[in-house]
Amino acid sequence: MKFDSRQYQIDAVEAWWEVLENSPELYPIIAVPTGAGKTVIMGMLIKKYIDEYPDNKILVLSHTQDILEQDYAALSEFFPDKEIGVYSAGLGLRQICQITIAGIQSVYQLKDMFNWVNLIIIDECHTVNHKNSGMYRTFLNEHRGIIAGMSATVFRTGHGYVYEGSAIFNTLAYDLTSTDNFNKLVADGYLTRLISVAPEMEMDINGIATSAGDYNVKQLGDRFDRSAITEDAVNELIKYGHNYKKWLIFAIDTDHADNICESLKSHGIHAHVLHSKMGYDRRKTTDSFKNGTTRALVSVGMVTTGFDAPNVDLIALLRPTKSAVLHVQMVGRGLRIAKDKDHCLVLDFAGNTARLGPINDVRVPNPKGKKGEGGNMTKKCPYCRAILHISVRICPVCDTEFVFQTQLTVRPDIIPIVKETAIKEEPKWLTVNNVQYSIHSKPGKPDSLMVTYLCGITKIREWICLDHFGYAGEKAKLWVERRGYKGSIDTHSVYQHRDQLKKPEKICVSFIDKYPSITQTVLSQGA
Repeated sequence: MKFDSRQYQIDAVEAWWEVLENSPELYPIIAVPTGAGKTVIMGMLIKKYIDEYPDNKILVLSHTQDILEQDYAALSEFFPDKEIGVYSAGLGLRQICQITIAGIQSVYQLKDMFNWVNLIIIDECHTVNHKNSGMYRTFLNEHRGIIAGMSATVFRTGHGYVYEGSAIFNTLAYDLTSTDNFNKLVADGYLTRLISVAPEMEMDINGIATSAGDYNVKQLGDRFDRSAITEDAVNELIKYGHNYKKWLIFAIDTDHADNICESLKSHGIHAHVLHSKMGYDRRKTTDSFKNGTTRALVSVGMVTTGFDAPNVDLIALLRPTKSAVLHVQMVGRGLRIAKDKDHCLVLDFAGNTARLGPINDVRVPNPKGKKGEGGNMTKKCPYCRAILHISVRICPVCDTEFVFQTQLTVRPDIIPIVKETAIKEEPKWLTVNNVQYSIHSKPGKPDSLMVTYLCGITKIREWICLDHFGYAGEKAKLWVERRGYKGSIDTHSVYQHRDQLKKPEKICVSFIDKYPSITQTVLSQGA
């Protein structure tokens, strides 16, 4: 086996196994964010199961070819000495082995052929209908084996959590998508940081009808698939994206995707579409995006699950949705880590983040009569446009102090796509006796300005990344502007003219993280 298991994966398997082994009346699921190694967890569980029951049979079910191929590749590495069967009409294979991976579309009418299976694992288990209908329910209703599931989104529109009130699943064994667990995966470097921005061009969905629980696609297309709107969106995409390598763009329908793609091309961006009506080879298109020269891929519903491109560092949402599942799946395409990828920028033209909440605290749909959950109210910093939780008193980006009002009236421009873990320790105010500046150099990275605050016997440092691109660079420019600096804004110029910077009298420091961070600064009036 070539996989190096991580502690959280071991913990997830142990929790899953505990239910399967000791509670036969329970059909458990686990929640695993995109990019956290779902197939590794699946392989570890199957290995544990076969070690315990070497003659038993396992069936892995899913609904897309991409997921089937990923599961096959992962399990083939887990079990190099075993033949892994694949039963899928779309892939042209009809193999049945001790471990079989199958497309539900190909087997749901062949349930008698799989009555011998002891353990069924459903990948993307949120697709199982909570009502007594659909392919999965046809296949599973009379099955006598153990059933388990896994997904990044363990809820359904119009129902709620799939393990509550369902005739199939009835317990959540382990949840890596919770706010604290998700944030720990980011902090430990297993998932990429997400930064979400709502650009100036906002898609106003007022008056759009609802069909099957989501916005009516035809009405969305009629309103937003217009050349002027598309051009505005593309102009902003180019403005924000010039330092990002791989752009994944979600469109309303095929015509909308084609028009976005043509607009990108007219601006010199190498772009392709990926949808059901595309006139060229899908595999070549995705390979060119993942490993080749294609910079932007415009998709309609074909990359929300099973699409693995770790180098995606910019996602543009031009598809408004009411679906929490679609929201999390679209944004989740940017969570995978990759070399030289510091974060993934999410340009939310559609307002999905404000509507549905951060992806690790999403507003989960609930059955009628129950109050909705998840999602925090946000407010905009009037100075730097950062959007923060409603309770924040000082903007951590630019130190602006908020005047609290009874009602929030401004539109978000930068929205927290990931909810932060609550701070459990109050920051401390320190009096600044002196400030020292130096150039900080790191191989392969632009220079930065290192600022050292001498507070009695305590030294607090922060790094001002003026020569960096994206969010870090914009934050650094705000830092020097608030300190009254008027010259050329680059690291060496600011260092040379550091005497122009207003000196802080006090700083408020949080010690909750590995390194202290400055949350607020009181500046003197003079330099």
